[in-house]
Amino acid sequence: MEEFPFEKTLSRKIELRTELIRLALYIIHEKYVVQNGSFWKPYLDVLPRLSSYLDMCTYSKADMELIKESRTAFR
Repeated sequence: MEEFPFEKTLSRKIELRTELIRLALYIIHEKYVVQNGSFWKPYLDVLPRLSSYLDMCTYSKADMELIKESRTAFR
């Protein structure tokens, strides 16, 4: 069977997404289940809160235009 060029790219994207989901679940487990007993607690304590990521979801179109060309949009 012939392999289409996009299949490799799609496969890599799915693998990456799966790995990111696994990492997210591990972090959630460490932060909310293991809590103070976690080896990673000092690191997890300095991570930004979820709300700081969600703030960008509430930006208006005008706000997004202001940062469109800035380096801030790509951090």
